[in-house]
Amino acid sequence: MLKLEVSAHRERFIHADLAACEALILDVERSGPLWPGVLGVERLGPDTFRWRLEPRRTLGTVFRPEYVSRYTATGPGAIDFDTVDGNVETQGSWRLTVQGRGLLVGLRVNSRVEVPLPGFLRRPASLFARREVASGIDAQLARIKSILESPREGER
Repeated sequence: MLKLEVSAHRERFIHADLAACEALILDVERSGPLWPGVLGVERLGPDTFRWRLEPRRTLGTVFRPEYVSRYTATGPGAIDFDTVDGNVETQGSWRLTVQGRGLLVGLRVNSRVEVPLPGFLRRPASLFARREVASGIDAQLARIKSILESPREGER
């Protein structure tokens, strides 16, 4: 087994108010599937969620990520999450900073995973994992931006 650690951070400006963005992010059953490859998110408790993800394939190996996470609003514009169970350990934070008529929305993700690969494949596996996390953040931020900036969302 090969242990990988991956970290990524991205930010995007979104024309939305703080309350609407926080509400969307904390609605994990709705916002979670905005991450590519998430099949669904099931609420297990007030702040705890089971994530169902598509299998990941790389270098001839299939990995089936499964985990349960806890989300905590730690202050205005601050939401943290961490893994409480599963074969992927993911910790991270959302930071929403009011800027003019919108928000700078930042997402930081740190993940640790063991994959069934030999050690000599560490470098290509790390590159793949880094790309997966960074592109996942970019896609989720773009989808959140699209939802919050749509005319229908603004009417709610």
